[in-house]
Amino acid sequence: MPGPLDGAEAPPIHSLVRTIRRFLHALGVGFVYIDPTTKVHRPIAVSGYTASMVDFLAKDFVQSDSSFKVVEHNPDRLLCWRDFPQYRDSASVRNWFHPYGADEGTSMILQTSAGARGVLHVSVASGEFPDRGLDLLEAMRPEFEMLLSQTSSAQSLTRRESQVLALIGTGATNPMIAAHLAISVNTVRRHVENILQKLKVSSRTEAALEAHRWLPL
Repeated sequence: MPGPLDGAEAPPIHSLVRTIRRFLHALGVGFVYIDPTTKVHRPIAVSGYTASMVDFLAKDFVQSDSSFKVVEHNPDRLLCWRDFPQYRDSASVRNWFHPYGADEGTSMILQTSAGARGVLHVSVASGEFPDRGLDLLEAMRPEFEMLLSQTSSAQSLTRRESQVLALIGTGATNPMIAAHLAISVNTVRRHVENILQKLKVSSRTEAALEAHRWLPL
């Protein structure tokens, strides 16, 4: 699955992440999908965060930060540092956020009716998270949760199904895909049926649109 993109023609989720970063003058914005089986946090779209910060947010921060645990248990509230009076003295801030340049931040818990879960991390340099920024993130919550649902579907594809989907996105027919992957047309057909079912779409055209949203072509 794709990581950070910086091109002009990016999937919707990457455009949303970059829009938030520009609007809030944020140091970093990251959209993360939580694997339901392993509970591993998988970065899907990132802007501004360094590789080491992404690794910290996906591992030590979500596993050990006590304030994040409070956020996890209050998924409908958008909390930031100011809601935790002692947070600026925490190890996360001393060892990671302050050296990175961040002086405020929030982590929005995302969840869908189907059970998919994710997190939107936002870090800013200003001493307070702007109220207009919190309002913006709350307003965008439904859109992020819709994209989370789509991400969950795309993440369920096997490696071979992802290859087939990428080729569908280029307009390749089943025989062309079979020749490219050195497999039978019947095998391609089965992969296509599985892809349509997993992505909850009814046609190759809709699958091709999903390919352009989520897969590097």
